[in-house]
Amino acid sequence: MLITNDENEEEDDGKPVPNLITEGPLCEKDEQAIVIERNKLLQKEALEKWARLKRDGQELNLNL
Repeated sequence: MLITNDENEEEDDGKPVPNLITEGPLCEKDEQAIVIERNKLLQKEALEKWARLKRDGQELNLNL
């Protein structure tokens, strides 16, 4: 389902153009892109935490 969000943009006749926003991904590729971006964020956060532990001289125990 599409949701309209009116912006200050205008069409040629002077009427505002609605900005369309979707409630969810439009296709499988969109879903994959969202998952990839989320994984990149998680990897970045994990690397930052690891670097902080390494800098502080603490040892990381994963117990795998």
